[in-house]
Amino acid sequence: MPKGKKRHKKRSGGVPHRSTKRTALEGLSSMSNLPNIVPFGVVVEDGTTAAIEISGDPDIPDGTYTFVDAYCSDPQCDCRVVYLMVMTDQGEGPIAYISLGWEPVSFYRRWMKAPSRPGAGPVELKGPSLMPLMPQSRLAEPLLKVVRLYVQDKDPIEFFKARYFTLKALLSHRS
Repeated sequence: MPKGKKRHKKRSGGVPHRSTKRTALEGLSSMSNLPNIVPFGVVVEDGTTAAIEISGDPDIPDGTYTFVDAYCSDPQCDCRVVYLMVMTDQGEGPIAYISLGWEPVSFYRRWMKAPSRPGAGPVELKGPSLMPLMPQSRLAEPLLKVVRLYVQDKDPIEFFKARYFTLKALLSHRS
């Protein structure tokens, strides 16, 4: 790593932190084909993202991976899902799109009110799962495993829930 370059590590307890590596909007043009999905940083410009430093994993190159969180921007929708766009510290990205809901699968069954398609049902909304309609790199599956381990700690889930409800409150006041 070049001298003077700042590394971002996951804080103890799994709480995401302020990232100085990139803005929340860099490299996210491919998310624009999903209607009503907006990165948190578009509405609330706080510069906070989740970043995990990975080293020694045989399936993932060493480096810092930033997880930009995005949410449904429809004020009438109550899906309770975060969409994570994974970026690398080499400026690549997004290299994986992962959805994650924090409610029980039964919530998503009721919320969907329709039969699900394979790969796009309540279990996938609960996740974490790879988003089937988005391009995924060869690192997507290994990164999904990292996210599954990361969210076993409740701090990231509480972080995403708080941001979801903050965004929904802001959007409901604008409409």
